Amino acid sequence: MFVRSSAVLLLLIALVPFSSAFLFGGGGGNNCCCCCPPPCPPPCPPPCPPPCPPPCPCPPPCPPPCPCPPPCPPPCPSPCSCCPPPCPPPCPAPPPPPPPCCCGGCGGGCCGGGCGGCGK
Repeated sequence: MFVRSSAVLLLLIALVPFSSAFLFGGGGGNNCCCCCPPPCPPPCPPPCPPPCPPPCPCPPPCPPPCPCPPPCPPPCPSPCSCCPPPCPPPCPAPPPPPPPCCCGGCGGGCCGGGCGGCGK
């Protein structure tokens, strides 16, 4: 009986450093406390659960937000909205120019009646 209880006691003593390091952020490189301010894209760590004793070493800063698109050409409203998400869709293409007048001289006819006196 004494041998069994002393073995259990030795096992508990051996586990104490590991459990305290796990619970309280010990073990050197643990950076559970200083987290990126929300909202943050991965790979920023999630906020650590309490209790977490300060100070803790901070992780690297959050990656920058996705870059803004170049300014849109008119007539798209400018400035176009930028990231963070959702990124805006590309601006619509400008309307195509009107077709050129297609008279081929008098007698050549007109397209869409756009050339006045041709064909008369």
